[in-house]
Amino acid sequence: MESIFNPFKLLNHYKEIQDMIKDNRTFPVAVEIDLTNKCNHKCVWCMFDKFKEQCPVSLDKDLLKGTLKELKECGVKAITYVGGGEPLLYKDFDEIMKYSYELGFEIGVVTNGELIDLRLNSLKKYCKFVRISLDAGNRKTHNTLHKPVMNREKMTSSFTSFYKILEGIKKLTKDKKDLIVGVGFLTHPINFGDIPELTKTLIDLKVDYLQVRPVYIKGMVFSEKLLLDINKSIEKSEEIVKGSNLHLIAIKNRFKEFNGEDLPSKKCLAHNILSIIGADGKVYLCCQLRGNKEFELGDLTKETFRDIWNGELRQKVINKIDIKRCPPCRYKTYNKIMNYLAGERRHMNFL
Repeated sequence: MESIFNPFKLLNHYKEIQDMIKDNRTFPVAVEIDLTNKCNHKCVWCMFDKFKEQCPVSLDKDLLKGTLKELKECGVKAITYVGGGEPLLYKDFDEIMKYSYELGFEIGVVTNGELIDLRLNSLKKYCKFVRISLDAGNRKTHNTLHKPVMNREKMTSSFTSFYKILEGIKKLTKDKKDLIVGVGFLTHPINFGDIPELTKTLIDLKVDYLQVRPVYIKGMVFSEKLLLDINKSIEKSEEIVKGSNLHLIAIKNRFKEFNGEDLPSKKCLAHNILSIIGADGKVYLCCQLRGNKEFELGDLTKETFRDIWNGELRQKVINKIDIKRCPPCRYKTYNKIMNYLAGERRHMNFL
C-alpha cells in the first residue's frame, strides 16, 4: 500500500522522463482537473479562498469533454478530479466520470466526503481510488478546521457533516472490490492529537490507508516541541494499526521541509509530469498555483491543450521558476530523481 505514495513510482515512466528532460514539450503522464472551485467547506488552510471568492466558477461540460478527448490523444494516462473546490458538487459529475472511464483513463477523486452518498455509484464504478480529506478524529475538530457550510436542501450542517462523511465512507468501502479508499490527514497544531482516534475509526470503517502529512500555511512554523508531539501521536497510531488492514502512511520527511532540513533541487523538472486544469478553464504550472495569473499557461476556452503545452507562454512561465521560492512540495523527490538523470552520471556501474 505504501507504494501508492512512493515517489520512485516515477521510474515506471522512465521513457517519458527521459523525453521530458530532453524536451519539456513532452505531454504529461497525469492531469489534475478542478471540476469546480465552489465548495461546501471553508477550511482554515485553503490556499484558493481568494480565487474562489473572486471567481466562483465550474468547468463547461462540453469544453471538458473536448479537452478529455484531446488529453487521451496526447497520451495522458490518468485523471484526478480534485482541486480548489469540491468535485462532487459538479452537477454533471456522473456524466463526466462515465465519459472519462469510456475514454480509457484511470480515474481518482479527492473529496471532502460530505456528498459521497450522492455520487456513490459513480465513485465505486469508475474510480481506481477515492481519497477523503477528513483531517479530524471527531466532530468538534472537524467543525473547527473544515467549517462545513449549512445546506438546508441536503440537510447538512456543522452538526451533521462529520457523521455524514463517516457514513459515506462506510458505504464506499462496502463490497468495494478493487477500489482503494483512503483518508488524508493534514496535520495542524489543533488536530494532531486526533490521529489515534481517527485511526481507530478508520479500522472499523475498513478504510485502506490513512495518509498523514503536514498542512502548509504560509508563515506557520512547526516548533521542535510540536514536531515531537506530532511524532508521539503518529507512534500511537502505528501501534493501533498493528494486526489491522489499515495502512498508516506518515510522510515524515515533509515535516522536515518546514525547517529547511530538506533542501530543494537545483531546478524544477517535475512540472512536466503532471498538468493542472483549473475550474476557470485555465492550465496552471502546478497544483499550488491555481488561480495565480503569473503561472497561468493558457486558456482552454481560447486554445487547445496541445497548443498551450507547446506554446510560447508556457516556455516563458517555465523560465521564470525560482525553485528557492517554492513552498514545501510533493514534487521534491521527483525533482531529485529527474535532476540526477539530467546531470552528469559518473561511476554508474560501481554500485
